[in-house]
Amino acid sequence: MNFYQYCESNHLNRVDWLGYWAQGDGEYSLVVQLQLIGLTHYYDNPGNTGHTKASIAQLAQNIRNNNSQNTNNAKLAISVELDNAMNKGTLSNAKLQEILNKYGVTFSSSKLIMNTSLKNTNLVNIVSGNNQYAGGDQAWLTAEVNTRTEYFQSKGCGAIAATNILAYYALKNDLNNILSGVDGKVAQWKYLNLANMIAKDYVYPGPHGVTDGVFDSGIQRLFKAYGLNISTTVYKNKNITTQDALGYLANALMLDDPVALVNYKNDGVMLKRPGDDQRMEYHWVTATELQINILDITQSNMKVSSWGNIFNLNFYDSWNRGTNNSVPGILGDTVMVVPNDGKLR
Repeated sequence: MNFYQYCESNHLNRVDWLGYWAQGDGEYSLVVQLQLIGLTHYYDNPGNTGHTKASIAQLAQNIRNNNSQNTNNAKLAISVELDNAMNKGTLSNAKLQEILNKYGVTFSSSKLIMNTSLKNTNLVNIVSGNNQYAGGDQAWLTAEVNTRTEYFQSKGCGAIAATNILAYYALKNDLNNILSGVDGKVAQWKYLNLANMIAKDYVYPGPHGVTDGVFDSGIQRLFKAYGLNISTTVYKNKNITTQDALGYLANALMLDDPVALVNYKNDGVMLKRPGDDQRMEYHWVTATELQINILDITQSNMKVSSWGNIFNLNFYDSWNRGTNNSVPGILGDTVMVVPNDGKLR
């Protein structure tokens, strides 16, 4: 059953008390859409009392009121589904869960941490003997054996990110002409053959590594060479807000699209490569998972593949280049390259 209530603006808004996603919620900014989806799920918790539900409903309305000017001309794919359900008259508990499941959205026990990820959170399962890796490692590169091996291993992180993305699409779509595996696992030598080719012919590192322009043009040529109808969009932190960047990343992961990012200067994390002193800065990584804190977006974390492992980073620190925002990245601004296999609606 749907109920109606007057909001502070005196406009009559339909509110679905079974989920509390309201018509018009998809018109807010991407991150506000994420917050309202999270509160919809929290409201729907069977253990909530009437008082708790009223508090959640008020919190959702406060977010709407505080963001009345914070709108976006694009909707998350999941928001489109929620609006479609509302247009049919109701958003039942079962329908809500069906939509969340479709986009791989789950919640932690606190109910206020929204999780979205690639279907394979290890990105690419690579094996070599008893060793297993989550995505590739630039230290494997031998693109120009006996001539510039060390050069590629030092500066080839962008080529590995591109290889991870292409490998992910190949494996999930059974494109054996690109890369094949057994039981979801890929032999390291097969992955390396692909990575060497990409490093040499498509995403060739320059003296300071791989710029966003080289990466984007290279991966677009790579998709075209293999007949993949996938475009890309490049976002930079000087052009979009951190909140919008979080929304674009969340939408891509919900659509099972891996995203490449440059982690330029993350003073708050200072992650190092296992076994040596190479730091995760000025470094391409591949995003696999996002944990969105509904009440404090700045505490949202992402998981990324780098050096054959999965690392956890605070998204805000990474996008804003850490606590020392005055330090410019060698290659420019923080960059995120999003494959648009499924675009914002």
